[in-house]
Amino acid sequence: MEELLTLREAAKKLRVAEVTLYRLARQGRIPAVKVGGGWRFEPGVLDAWLAHGGGRREARVLVVDDDPVLLDLVRGIVAGAGYVARSSVMHTRPLINYIKKALCHRGFSFIDVLSPCPTHYGRKEDRPSPPEILRDLMKRCITRQKAEDSPPETIEGKIIIGEFVS
Repeated sequence: MEELLTLREAAKKLRVAEVTLYRLARQGRIPAVKVGGGWRFEPGVLDAWLAHGGGRREARVLVVDDDPVLLDLVRGIVAGAGYVARSSVMHTRPLINYIKKALCHRGFSFIDVLSPCPTHYGRKEDRPSPPEILRDLMKRCITRQKAEDSPPETIEGKIIIGEFVS
């Protein structure tokens, strides 16, 4: 990870007033993290943000569960997405990168994040322990690249994760 920029350094890099950058960060309109009471900015993420229009569009979030009607609706929406990725809560580094790419992507982006419900899923599958459920999820996931290089019988029952449209 690159060294993070302070608010002053990022404002100088972007050639904007510090108060403007502070307002954008507070409103979530520019990629930033709050560390110890101050805003910090990753230079590479700022560059990507600028290259994709500098936040001219608002990010939209779509939350979906396993309802069949909603899943059909989402399939129709995703067919027109310019960026599509899938990850699990156990694959945090790739997931963070997918989210960054989706936020910088112009147009519609969709990320499917797999997160099992220990209460419901655990009872249904007779797995009483949430850590066991998460280990099972980790075991069942396979990257798209690995799946493409594997014979079909070895990926049966696996969940393919990765970027699908970018």
